[in-house]
Amino acid sequence: MGAGSAAGLIGGCGNDADKLSSQDNMYEVAKTGNARILHITDTHGNLLPNYFREPNVNLGFGNTFGKLPHVVGNKLLKKIGVKPDSLEAYAFTYNNFEELAAKYGKTGGFGQIKTVLDSLRESAGGVQNTLTVDGGDTWQGSGTSLWTRGADMVEASRIVAMSFCEPRSWV
Repeated sequence: MGAGSAAGLIGGCGNDADKLSSQDNMYEVAKTGNARILHITDTHGNLLPNYFREPNVNLGFGNTFGKLPHVVGNKLLKKIGVKPDSLEAYAFTYNNFEELAAKYGKTGGFGQIKTVLDSLRESAGGVQNTLTVDGGDTWQGSGTSLWTRGADMVEASRIVAMSFCEPRSWV
């Protein structure tokens, strides 16, 4: 959300606030230059899609109180220009969670991540034009990750990485 906000792609951020929410593929951002950096983070050991409810508490304090990312619920929707009861509202807030979970289903999982990454790599002209960065919290957070001491996530990360890496010599 931070990068999208800085680029003016998420509602409430500049004159082009509705760019991202009005296009068919919200992950597709116009490519400029000759490279694309893809960033994933906070998969928390979830290999399979699951139901995830965002918190209903503002964790910000002091200077961060009431500022992104420490805004929740209707205040968050208003701040980022997202319509209530939409797919985005389901993804970003706790609002009407049970109703929206029944409507939209589970989210996340490595299969979905791989599909999105492959699509973005392809639209950028191939793997030679992309760099994928994982921001962390990948190997902890699920029961299977705990039971395997992260080995399941290491293997899943390897599969996702190998799907776009060409054999090369790293110096």
